[in-house]
Amino acid sequence: MSIIYPYRNYEISRIERRGPIAIIEFNGSIYAKPGQYVMVKKDGLDEKPFSVARLDPFTLAVKVVGDFTKAMYDSRPGDTFRVRGPYGNGYPIDKFYPNTWIIAGGIGVAGVLLLLDELLKNPQRRITVFYAARTTNELVFLEDMNRADETHIITDSSGWMIDLFRMKPFPPDPEENPLSIAMCGKEVMQDQIASILKGHTSLDRIYCNVEGRIRCAHGICGSCQRDGETICTGGPVYTLSYIFDHIPSFGRWERDQTGALVPKYR
Repeated sequence: MSIIYPYRNYEISRIERRGPIAIIEFNGSIYAKPGQYVMVKKDGLDEKPFSVARLDPFTLAVKVVGDFTKAMYDSRPGDTFRVRGPYGNGYPIDKFYPNTWIIAGGIGVAGVLLLLDELLKNPQRRITVFYAARTTNELVFLEDMNRADETHIITDSSGWMIDLFRMKPFPPDPEENPLSIAMCGKEVMQDQIASILKGHTSLDRIYCNVEGRIRCAHGICGSCQRDGETICTGGPVYTLSYIFDHIPSFGRWERDQTGALVPKYR
């Protein structure tokens, strides 16, 4: 069971809106490991999980998919939200090889920003970023992602992420130049890319972000369970080897227009 954190009140200091996405900065800081999430609450609305994008100032990225995210999007500086956390298992920095790829799709980029921050602290690492969004206006963290040694940008007008990996040259010798891969974004995207990448590095070094209907964040209510796995405490980050063995529904779920996670049959 995870730690029971009390709620803390965070006041919005700044909002930047880019199309359907809002970058919300709060007064104050927060502690979280790369890949962890927090629960955010507003009176009169359901509580929702969000990846921590930045620690100081505490920052979240929100895309409008339902009533709660619309309320956050429409908020103004001075409005207050209640926050508890962080929760979940994130990316294990100590297990990443010096050669690392970060793959982020859409609003999922918020889940890997802290990872990039940590990896950049070691100048001996070689970091390649693949960042995709529907439009250039939705590349809301482009400046951050451009800090990598090599950055590839993909939008609907420039092609599909999956096509890039079909053409991308991989390290010639995985044993001499091992590769770690971190992914965050729509599961369908992660699943399709993983089907290409799995032959080029160890499945234990490919990390994916698994979605679930997270509500309690303590592994109690069971709403986030998939294939018997409790996502709110066991995840959201898992190795691809674990996913293959324990979460066969990975890549077969998607969010509907209300933001609910529903099975996607392919």
